[in-house]
Amino acid sequence: MRVVINSCYGGFGLSDKAVERLIELGKKVTRCTPSGHPEDESADFVDYKDLSLGYKQKYESRSRYSRQIVRDEDDCWTFRADPLLVQVVEELGSEADGFCAQLKIIEIPDDVEWEIEEYDGVERVREKSRTWS
Repeated sequence: MRVVINSCYGGFGLSDKAVERLIELGKKVTRCTPSGHPEDESADFVDYKDLSLGYKQKYESRSRYSRQIVRDEDDCWTFRADPLLVQVVEELGSEADGFCAQLKIIEIPDDVEWEIEEYDGVERVREKSRTWS
């Protein structure tokens, strides 16, 4: 299985060019209301181009790509292995990197239960382990 992670300090993020390519490939984008909320909560990305909220990028990731926004972390990790995301990172190389990101595709065995561990934005994939308290 191939997984996209961030390999530098800063944090995972996609460039506008990467988001636009994902939208071309079928990912869902929604507009933002004047109050700053997405019109469609199920969308993968929100288009902020009509608002001047001080964002550096045109698009903001919704739950499926951004760990900071996700409600269910397992959902986020699953989408880091999304074949379309892997394809876009392969196609665009460093042009897929968002602000303060350096995306990397890693290969892990298919039969491993995994999660992403992060420190100051640098990510690595680790096998899930059991814990009791």
